[in-house]
Amino acid sequence: MLVAALAMLSLKAGLSNAAPGGLDASNASSARNLYVTDCADCHGRSGNGDGPRAVHLRTTIRSFADCDWMSMRSDAILFLLIKKGSGAVGLAPEMPPFGGRLDDEQISDLIGYVRIFCPGNPKAGGRR
Repeated sequence: MLVAALAMLSLKAGLSNAAPGGLDASNASSARNLYVTDCADCHGRSGNGDGPRAVHLRTTIRSFADCDWMSMRSDAILFLLIKKGSGAVGLAPEMPPFGGRLDDEQISDLIGYVRIFCPGNPKAGGRR
């Protein structure tokens, strides 16, 4: 399953209609809506980890605008984190898995969207 996800990410990275973050322009709006609906309560609308639910968590949520941290996270790791939850990648298990709610393409689009928060990250322009 992870191999299929990586293949999808590679395919999306090569699209010529890519918006910032390597996100296909036709999916940018739906990715933003997914982010606002499923992620912003904890991660914040600006991706800084300052959503209204963040104060109730035991773990500090990293900012997607932290280019150093984001550059060390591959798309494959972010995919696994979203699909299986934070515990699947060795982080505190507070983030639940979204694989039951989101399909692989939606998860891939979310990765492109969160990469936009760190425009200085080389992965934001044409995801590796």
